[in-house]
Amino acid sequence: MNKAIEDYKTEYDELYVLNAMFDNARLASSPAMRLKKYGDLFNELVEKARLLQPNNPRIYYLKGNSVYYTPKMVGGGAKTFYERAETLFTNVSNDDLFKPYRGQKQNEQMLEKCKDDLE
Repeated sequence: MNKAIEDYKTEYDELYVLNAMFDNARLASSPAMRLKKYGDLFNELVEKARLLQPNNPRIYYLKGNSVYYTPKMVGGGAKTFYERAETLFTNVSNDDLFKPYRGQKQNEQMLEKCKDDLE
């Protein structure tokens, strides 16, 4: 786990989400070689974030991204994650500069891709 997260005194779900995003990018650069290490780290960090704040839409957006290219027969199927994120994004306010609200437009794009894939 990232040293910055370990040193952080207050647990904050967004730090886990960001670190999970980095681990997912590391995994994507060489899936066959890095699946076990970074896949496990990704899942651990996403779960920690979910336990802290289950209504964080970026958690479900990231989960959707992690399974988007996984065949359904081995656990793929990102649409449900993107739909869950979409419902949670409706509760996110853009009024507070210190609270992140990124990801909504990207989630909408990925949800559209999932709908197009079904057609």
